[in-house]
Formats: sequence, structure tokens, C-alpha cells
Amino acid sequence: MRRIVAALAAGVMVLLVFPVAQAARHKPDYIDKPVPEWREGPVRYIITKWEDNEYKELKDQESRARFIESFWIRRDETAGTPGNEFRAEFWRRVRDANRLYGEETAKDGWRTDMGKIHILRGPPDEITRDLMGEGHRGTVVWTYRNSGKTGLGPNVVVAFARDTTGEFRLSTQPSKDSDPKQGSPFLYQPPTGTTSTEQSRMLLARQQADRLFNLTDPLIRQAGGPAISSELGLLSELVKLQAPPREWEVRETILTQEFFGAVPIRARADFMKTTGDRTLVLLTTAVKSTAVHYRRAGDHLEPDVVFYGRILDVTGNDLILALDADGDFAPAAENPKAGLDDDLIFQGHALLPPGSYKARLSVIDRTGGRAGSYEFPLTVPAFSGTELSLSSLMPARRIAPVPPAEAAPAGEEAPFILGGLRVLPRVSQTLTVGEELSFYYQVYGAARDGASGKPRLDVDYGFFTASAGQERDLGHVTFAGQEMEAHGYSLSLKDWPPGPYLLRVTVTDTVAQTTARRDMVFEVK
Repeated sequence: MRRIVAALAAGVMVLLVFPVAQAARHKPDYIDKPVPEWREGPVRYIITKWEDNEYKELKDQESRARFIESFWIRRDETAGTPGNEFRAEFWRRVRDANRLYGEETAKDGWRTDMGKIHILRGPPDEITRDLMGEGHRGTVVWTYRNSGKTGLGPNVVVAFARDTTGEFRLSTQPSKDSDPKQGSPFLYQPPTGTTSTEQSRMLLARQQADRLFNLTDPLIRQAGGPAISSELGLLSELVKLQAPPREWEVRETILTQEFFGAVPIRARADFMKTTGDRTLVLLTTAVKSTAVHYRRAGDHLEPDVVFYGRILDVTGNDLILALDADGDFAPAAENPKAGLDDDLIFQGHALLPPGSYKARLSVIDRTGGRAGSYEFPLTVPAFSGTELSLSSLMPARRIAPVPPAEAAPAGEEAPFILGGLRVLPRVSQTLTVGEELSFYYQVYGAARDGASGKPRLDVDYGFFTASAGQERDLGHVTFAGQEMEAHGYSLSLKDWPPGPYLLRVTVTDTVAQTTARRDMVFEVK
């Protein structure tokens, strides 16, 4: 009889254990296996939209394996070391998330809200737990002293409330969300000795006061979070904290005013007046044709690169403007025809109040799986006055009239189009002997002649040597009685000796008898 019972018990154990073993055997392994489901694993938290779309299009294991290797190479911030620290740290966090947050729920730890935040931002600096509080299911509050995200403050509080399934969920109102009755005895206790009616009235008054003054949950305040913020504001911070990196954030760490990354890029900014109180900032970027990869587009090849940009405050901490849509930086029409080691030109624009900023630009070589970034200070001038002034002097590769069909609608900006001219900027101010020096600028605040109703401007282009801090006048080109307020000029540098030079543009308003000038340094090699 004992043998039969033992056999039956063994059979029951087999029935109970076998399905679990089967489930474990078929549990997906997402650690960089080149399978279609790889993008659905933990990497979903850091994969960009274009990477996800590209991976979905891959049909064979070999191409997926190459993609996965390129995916991690793009994120390797220490490319000179033998291993990929970013990759190793990511999978270590995934393992920690499974171990720490998967015990009290049926899902893998990395799939939980806590697991996601842990993977994206690492372990918090401080943890406050109240797992068996009276009248609520439990709360956990994490504090990050440095969020690592531009646009978020230095002290970010992330709160979780346990739901009915036992899982801790992200919450902007953890005291309320963890309360089975959706009441607030945990939030606020009325004085003892009051009746139940008085207690309810006091609780209601306290809730109304919190809503009136946008007071945050007391657990968030106690952890060092903001005392006053709307629920929408707190939700916005949580969205930012969980946001996957965009293409231009993949390799973005910049510490100096120079190129950083695998793809060297250069950039310049030019400033034009608008009808409002903001200044038009033209951001022109360039990358060598030999530094990036090309892809086939119909019957021709074109560079498979995309630029993104961010305008930050002068400290580099707060985001002012993001140029992160695929069309924010437009390629020049000449790019597909660029020769060996020629510049590929892209241009974006921003409307900014006068002041000091930092511009941070990034390029993604999609086919090559590489990236590069560049940061430089940006001082935006004011053109709001009525006095005579000049825009930037923009060095150009080409200046040509715009055909009517290509003209931008009134009040709209178009890449490389300035008024009735198409201007292809030159990012570098270094030219070779025999090239043409071309430049474009605009005149503002010119008085009108009483008879013609148009400006009357005398323009002088002076050229000087600019070596050893001394200027030597080489000659002038002058134009009298100009009525146009947008100017372009080209001069051949044939037979010019190599060296640094200074161009000085002087414009005299002969109606108002005022003068404005602007200088530009260039070099001939």
C-alpha cells in the first residue's frame, strides 16, 4: 500500500513540476540572440524608432546578428577598451531587475515598472519603503539625486504603489493609489476625539486644499520631490525619465568644444532678423563624403545620414529647443553629387530670443552604424532696434536666384532659401588658391529715400591681411547707391598668397547718414 501511495505521490509531483519545467524551457531568452523577438525584449527600452523599424525588416539570422553588434557598438562610450561596458552594464541591470522585482509578480522583473526604471536609470540613491502600512497595500519611493536626463531636475523622486495583483506600479499619488478604499486616512489623520462626520469633512477639506494649491503627494514631498506640481507635471517627468534615447542621443556625451565620436562633423551658425522679437538662427552642418556610408535610392546612391540638434541653456543642463524630427535638418540638393572628400551640407533653423546658449548637434550614419557629435557656444544677437545693422556674413559655396516655383511661401522659412536667393553655405572659412570667396548678408534699419521710397546704400568691401594681430589694407571694392537690402558677392582668389585675411563689410545709409559694419576672417591655403 505504501508503494502505491508513494507511486501516486511521485506521479502527482511529475504532473505538478513538469508543466513548470516545460514553461521554463520555452521561456524566451532575449540576451542578444539574433531572433525576430530580440527587439521585444529588454532592449525595447533603449532601441530607437528607426532602429526598431530597421530590425523588423531583417529576414535572416546573419543580418540580425550584424545589426545587434552595430546596435551595441553605437552605444559603446569607451570604444578604445577591449569590452563594451555599456552592453555589459545593461544586461547586468536586466539580471538585477529579474532578481529584485520578479519575485512578487508572475511576470519577469524587467517587465515591471520598477524593473524598467532600474534598467534605464540604474539603482536609486535612496529608497523609502512602507510595505505593510496601516490602511494601504504598500508604497516604495525612489530618489535619484542626479537623473542623468536633460530637462529633469537634479533631485527626481519616483514613487510606486502596490496594486491588487501585488505588483508595484508607477504612481504620482502613491498614498491614494495604495489605499484599497481610495480614501486618505494614510494621507492625513484628523485630530482624535472628532466624530466620523467631522473627520470626513476635514479629510475632504484637506484634499480640496491639496488640489487648490497643487500640492504633491506627501510621500513625494518627504522624499525631496517638488512640493507643488500638478499631476500632469509629475506625469511629464515620469515620461521623460522612461523615454528611450533618440538617434542623436545614442553617442552624445560632449565635454569640450570639439568633435566627439566616430563621424567627424563641423558646424556654423548664422543670424538673421525676423519680424518678431526672436532671431532666426541658421545651423549649417557638414560631414565629409568619405566619412559616411551611402545607400541606393532608385538609380543612384545617396548618403544615409541624418542630423539632429538641441539648443540648451548656457549651462548645458536645460533643454530650450529640440530639432529631433527627421526633417529638421534638410540635405542640400548637391549632396548626392558630392565628389571624393567633399562636404555634405545639411541645414536646420531655429527661432530664439537673443541670449547665450549651447548648440549640440549629432549625426547618425545609419548604414555604417556610427555616430558623431559636436557642441559649440551660441550667442544670439538682437536685431529689434531701428538702427542700421547687418546680419551675419555667411560664407557661401554658391549664391543663385531662386526660380519662382522653388520660392518659399510668404512668412515661411525654407532650407537654403533667403529671400529671392538660394544660398549654399560654406561651413569652413578656409579656401584654396583659385577658389571663389562668396558671401551673403542682409541690411536692416535702412531709411527710405523720399523720392524713390527705397534705401540708398553705399557698400564697401575692404580686404586686409590679418597676421600677427596687425591689419594691412589690400584694397577695396565699392558699390554706390544700392537699393537692395539682401546682398551677395563673389571674388576670385586666384594668385592670392596663402595666409589669413580679413573681410570688412561697411554699409553707409546715405539717407540717414549712418554706418554699420561687420568683419569676417578667412584663410587661403
